[in-house]
Amino acid sequence: MVIVDDGSRDNTENVVRRYSDQRIKYIRLEHRGLARLAETYNTALAASDGELVAVLEGDDYWPETKLEKQVGVFADDDVLLSWGKGALVEEDGKVFHIVSTVRTKADAYYLDASDIVEMLLRINVFVPTVTVMIRRSSLDRIGGFNQLGTEILVDIPTWIRLLATQEGRVCFVNDVLGYWRQHPEQTTRRRVDDMTLGVGRIAHAVLESLDGANAKNLQWTPKVERSIRASNLLADGKRLLMSGEYSQARRRFSDAFRCALSKHERTSAACGYVSSLIRMDLYPIMRMLRYRMGAEYYIDGLRSTRDR
Repeated sequence: MVIVDDGSRDNTENVVRRYSDQRIKYIRLEHRGLARLAETYNTALAASDGELVAVLEGDDYWPETKLEKQVGVFADDDVLLSWGKGALVEEDGKVFHIVSTVRTKADAYYLDASDIVEMLLRINVFVPTVTVMIRRSSLDRIGGFNQLGTEILVDIPTWIRLLATQEGRVCFVNDVLGYWRQHPEQTTRRRVDDMTLGVGRIAHAVLESLDGANAKNLQWTPKVERSIRASNLLADGKRLLMSGEYSQARRRFSDAFRCALSKHERTSAACGYVSSLIRMDLYPIMRMLRYRMGAEYYIDGLRSTRDR
């Protein structure tokens, strides 16, 4: 366990020092913040020597059986990355929603990297990050964690770059593999729209960093370009909505709806359009309704021959 403390002001160091176990490494840094989050992650990566890497943020936690259930899928040398269901919990640990991006009855569901990278250019399906495990050698090949095109995210640019440049598979484990704690001051809650609607900007930045020889699995098609445009329009529409520029926001959301290829994109565009009409942000209400309706699936694996 490598614990990197980004200059916290709480009691983290004192708590860690109570444990005299040489398997625990503690590294305290001067505060870097979100803009240098990839550097912080890579500090931990450089201090580790394991074959597999899993990320656990300070306010999240894992079920006791996570590693037991997840490590086994990497016995297949082709597996580059694995993820699973995530439980969203309140500050007191009460579960209020299960996130699952794959609908399947199988214990494990496999996808080729080339099949999923196009989807990652539009939306992050490896959520929540607390469930993700990565093969160390795959991370090393891309220079560790990346933060291209964003000031607050490491996961999406890293996953796109990793899967666009390497042959292999990803595996969804059909079980809860992490608990993602939600609280009012949490960055991911305060800036959730920036994170979910700005994938297009990230995709462009990552793609511009790759040459043809390195982008093994990247198939740039009109469909991909259209989806990225929809994501960019959504992100810009949200920015304009938050700044009170309602008529311009409405045009962005209208264009995004026309470009959208997925139900998720169309719903987001429609929500933004109505928000701009009534001059009220309806996205928090949309998210609450989505949570109450249950898990939201992006990959339907019920009839797939990839189920194992």
